Amino acid sequence: MKHTHNYFMGWVQNKDIDTVLEIGAGSGFYSHYFKEKDYTALELNKIIRVQKNHTSINADFMFWQPQRRYDLVFAHSVIDHVEHPERFLMKCATMAKKYAYITTYNGYNEGPEHTQAWDDNVKCFFNEISVKRTHKILADFKHEIIRLVNGPQQSAVIIIEKS
Repeated sequence: MKHTHNYFMGWVQNKDIDTVLEIGAGSGFYSHYFKEKDYTALELNKIIRVQKNHTSINADFMFWQPQRRYDLVFAHSVIDHVEHPERFLMKCATMAKKYAYITTYNGYNEGPEHTQAWDDNVKCFFNEISVKRTHKILADFKHEIIRLVNGPQQSAVIIIEKS
């Protein structure tokens, strides 16, 4: 997790952003790093603690109806566990005005499709994201730069930069 954090903070450091949406904010860890920004933490569970000037929302991202878009939309290891990774990617891309940054700790595969398994013990999906399928899904966003890069410790990072 430390390596993923450092990689992300290095990437975001010089970006021109004012509004930030974190999906799967958990304990609100990143609120501190974006204390000077208009930051919104979205979390399915009710465990968010954010800076006083920030917003926290308890909701399922896939059903949440936001009132605006954000300069930066980011999610660390959320796509690994959603039921519909393609819809998740599209919603992140749509919600982002400038950037979307999505990490997957399971990495990604070179096959034509995402792989998905349900673990009944933890009641959770475990996904492995397909490079080919991700490019195909996001092809409609022709004005964007889409990169899939190997992140730290076998993670993968999907970066969408809008022109």
